[in-house]
Amino acid sequence: MAAILSVFPVQAPRAVPAAVRSACSTQQYGRESNLAHGREACAWADVIITGEGSIDSQTPYGKVPSGIAKLAQSQGKPTIAIGGTVTRDPHTVEALNETGIVATFGIAPGPADLTTLIANTERNVEITCAAIAGTLRVASATAVTAATSPCESV
Repeated sequence: MAAILSVFPVQAPRAVPAAVRSACSTQQYGRESNLAHGREACAWADVIITGEGSIDSQTPYGKVPSGIAKLAQSQGKPTIAIGGTVTRDPHTVEALNETGIVATFGIAPGPADLTTLIANTERNVEITCAAIAGTLRVASATAVTAATSPCESV
């Protein structure tokens, strides 16, 4: 079972830990804790999930997710970031990777007006985190199988 630390701004929906709790051991910190215990939390976590309204060209240069990712990276832990919008600009993606963000996920299920997206934010975060948890569960099971099953060369 993967241990996941989720770190989101105070206003972020509380669906994040609920979505991953069934598959993983989780702990949540918000901005209000100012990560006083961030190092200890990162020590037990296998993966850190964080987010922001927009993962964009500013994210690698001082937004909350980059600070979280740098802390996690200093302990050899990968960070996944989710956002209402996520840039695919290759230069930004490279800068995100340098901060320790190894993957980004947008929560918008497709084109929609802003009012609809805002109204469905909590549900969209929940669905995205459930998909991330499922992926981590598969990766964890695959790693255990690979570690315990002998492979033969042909």
